[in-house]
Amino acid sequence: MTDSPVLAHHFAVVCAGRGNVSETPCGPIVLQAGLLPWLTERRPDALLLDLMPAQRPRSVAVLAQWRALCPGVPVMVVLADGSLSDRLKLLQAGADGCHNDAVDARVLAARVEALVRRHQGFSGPSLECPPFSLEPQARRVSIEGQLVPVTGYEFQVLEILVRHRGRVLSRTDILSRVGPEALVNEARSRSLYVIYWRIRRRFSAFPRALAMLQHRRGEGFVLDPGRE
Repeated sequence: MTDSPVLAHHFAVVCAGRGNVSETPCGPIVLQAGLLPWLTERRPDALLLDLMPAQRPRSVAVLAQWRALCPGVPVMVVLADGSLSDRLKLLQAGADGCHNDAVDARVLAARVEALVRRHQGFSGPSLECPPFSLEPQARRVSIEGQLVPVTGYEFQVLEILVRHRGRVLSRTDILSRVGPEALVNEARSRSLYVIYWRIRRRFSAFPRALAMLQHRRGEGFVLDPGRE
């Protein structure tokens, strides 16, 4: 959430280059009622709050509200010209990090990504969920140590399932992480089923991986480590 269209644009471009999606409502609406359903319905992987000086007195209240609506979701705060006291208050109120707005948007995106990775239980740049091993930067998938070729779209879907292993994701949950909300439509929803079955065919030689990858009718898709 930011009042700066420039920051929103730069951050979104950097995220897109890293294979991530940034949805950034712009404007002074951090406490408006219209934001509340967005926070709960979108189920974001991380929250980024750019606090302008005039909003700073409300910062602790904003963080408390976000924490209540999205428990456990990492929150990075961008703080322009904040004092040490300001930063300490925000960290004590639940922020997972405070970022100087003068730093390049690429650094900001990398810091948010690192917060998400740790929150999801991954300690390194690769995503290890045996028998799966994913390398996001190289877009490579290995199963039981064997490299399995996948398309870019297949990798994105599999990466989302691995990052949220054990959690049933709806079609909207997945598609909104592949592209902006405006592109989530019925045609793309149908294509997701095609991608799912293509992935299963690629994994046909790995029964353990196939058992974990599931489609639950009426609910969504899940990578279930308990079904090894």
